[in-house]
Amino acid sequence: MIFVTLGANGVCYRFGEKTGRVAGDTFFGAALSKLCKEELDTLTVDKLEGILAFAANKAASITTSRHGAIPAMPTLEKIEK
Repeated sequence: MIFVTLGANGVCYRFGEKTGRVAGDTFFGAALSKLCKEELDTLTVDKLEGILAFAANKAASITTSRHGAIPAMPTLEKIEK
């Protein structure tokens, strides 16, 4: 599993033969918070894409609705509501 941050252009990932791209700076922290709870040996592409969608969409949508950088980042509890 490889993540490459692209600054304002989001993040690219590769997992086995699957590659993709998601947007947002908040993405990485949210994705890692979910990935740390997974058994990577049994992680599937579908599960990874669900995690990435969670991180990119939910966390980033909350962040962009607030002012500031670090203060704007939501807690995991707020994202999972």
